[in-house]
Amino acid sequence: MGLGGHAEVYDGEMAALAMGIRLATGYARTTNISHLHFYADNSAAISSIADPKPTGGQQYAHTFHQLACTFLDSNPNNTISVKWCPGHSGIPGNERADRLAKRATDLSRTSPVGTTRTNAIRRSKITALKEWTKEWKRNPKEGWFAISDRIPPSLKPTKHARRLASRRELYGRVVQARTGHAYTGEFRRRFSFEPPHSCPCDDQTIETREHIITSCPRYEQHRFELRGVSPNLVLSVLAPYGRSK
Repeated sequence: MGLGGHAEVYDGEMAALAMGIRLATGYARTTNISHLHFYADNSAAISSIADPKPTGGQQYAHTFHQLACTFLDSNPNNTISVKWCPGHSGIPGNERADRLAKRATDLSRTSPVGTTRTNAIRRSKITALKEWTKEWKRNPKEGWFAISDRIPPSLKPTKHARRLASRRELYGRVVQARTGHAYTGEFRRRFSFEPPHSCPCDDQTIETREHIITSCPRYEQHRFELRGVSPNLVLSVLAPYGRSK
């Protein structure tokens, strides 16, 4: 079955499982086979194939669900198992199935589905990211957030952000430091909040983001980590730190 070039490997796996159960149940009817086993290395396809609710590959899931229910209802001794197997681990049958699934995505369309939902979502995300990146590059980096606007647009959180997912307080403080929206004298003065606006270390110095990070003596013992990234503690260098770490 060809999927016409507007499909993903996920769709190929879903189509293969739907075709597999059609062939397997047809063969089982002519024999004494009552136990069917299906193996795939795509965990998303395995999670979706027996659930006909609206999602990517719904038509294949609906076919699988109907044929599975018909087979199971025909004999109380009949069973079906769908299991995950590791991909690219030297399992000959799985390696061949994986190659065929990828080939099916580029063959001329013979399936009942044209552009798949999964493919349409992927292409729309790519288009949105291209436009977003173009806009980001075109606009000058200025204003209150310019110091932290150094990380190119992405549809996924950075590795640094994912590492902080379980440390909400630290994540919040990193965001505050990057955007300047923190509980500092600089922020309070900007929005006409009541004093104090000065830093506790010196009544004459406004408590700014730059002062806290680069020179406030209260935090000197922690600056060795920042100097490992920028010896002179340049904020435009420190702001995107962690993006690829």
